[in-house]
Amino acid sequence: MSIDVTTDIESKYVRVSCKGSFNNKELLSIYDKALDLAADKGRKAILVDVRDLEGALPATMDRFYHGVTTVTIQRAKKTRIFIAVLGREPLLDPERFGETVALNRGLLGKAFIDIDDAIAWIDKNVIK
Repeated sequence: MSIDVTTDIESKYVRVSCKGSFNNKELLSIYDKALDLAADKGRKAILVDVRDLEGALPATMDRFYHGVTTVTIQRAKKTRIFIAVLGREPLLDPERFGETVALNRGLLGKAFIDIDDAIAWIDKNVIK
């Protein structure tokens, strides 16, 4: 089973809702496409909701790869777009290892378990 994606264009961000089986490579491709869509629509952030993903938890090295690759994808874009990831623990690592890896490499992003916190972070960091 793959990841089913729905997108909504909000006033400040593109919301991407994911449902299905977790797949690291496929999720990174979703980030890439969402960043392009946000740039095309003039939005400064994406909110990727992975709360409905299921399956095997990523290993530590997969979390490392995810963090490094997310930064690589973000930096390759002409426009810097903020990335908010909304998930549930333990798929979203309680220690936020992947997030820490990405932040240490310059990611403009953050992981959340609460939708209100994610939207507040976008509102605080994104200028229309």
